[in-house]
Amino acid sequence: MKKFIVLLILLPFILLVACKDEEVTQDGEKSTSNQEILTQTIEQSNEVENVMVDYSINQEIDLPEIEKNLTVEQTDSTYIESDPFRFLTEIQTHFGKLTVFNQEGELYIYDSEQETYESINLKQFDNFEEMLKKQRHIPEILNRLTSHVEDMELKEENNQYILTLKGEGEAYQSFVYNQIVTASIEGANLPIEENNIQVNSVSMELVISKDNYEVQEIFTGFEMSRKDDQNTTINQTIKRVYYDYNASTKEIPTAK
Repeated sequence: MKKFIVLLILLPFILLVACKDEEVTQDGEKSTSNQEILTQTIEQSNEVENVMVDYSINQEIDLPEIEKNLTVEQTDSTYIESDPFRFLTEIQTHFGKLTVFNQEGELYIYDSEQETYESINLKQFDNFEEMLKKQRHIPEILNRLTSHVEDMELKEENNQYILTLKGEGEAYQSFVYNQIVTASIEGANLPIEENNIQVNSVSMELVISKDNYEVQEIFTGFEMSRKDDQNTTINQTIKRVYYDYNASTKEIPTAK
């Protein structure tokens, strides 16, 4: 029964950069370019041993192949260790808090009160670890964003670098496709082909500390349809908030 509940809950679940010359402000001071900021941020993210992330996704899918529109709303808090990649994610559900962790490619449900765990031995979850890594692990996300560094706008406020992106069209097909196939376990099985995606809008916001280049927030969103079927639409937003860098906030159980 527990495995069936998990199935219901979890199913909905840089460096290619163009060269930019340093700009000079009216006061004659050199400003920091998008490329420099992303480079420093990637280097910092590769040094992170562990971090917490609060993750929220809203996804609305309207496909003729699906009898009725599908809406996915999920929030979770995930503790990530980088090397080797391990996670402990806590999901709030109608059944209470569900805790899932990984170990050597296996997934486990964890009962923190009883300090017991149970293997999730279901084929549907074979790619869950990779999916979670692509949507929450900072280096994975940043490396996908760098190909659009020239399209980003930079603001500096409250001791933060804020890189934003808004766009549309074929240049963002890969960006949108990657968001779809990594947003949920069944995302890769949706009848969507990358070259058939019509990108109606794309948005991104990356908030970085100026003190240490730690990522504080990453927001990504898009609206799309299929070129050969305007009745197909997918709207999606994901917000990730990062904190407790290298604080070892959680202890991931060890399955025996």
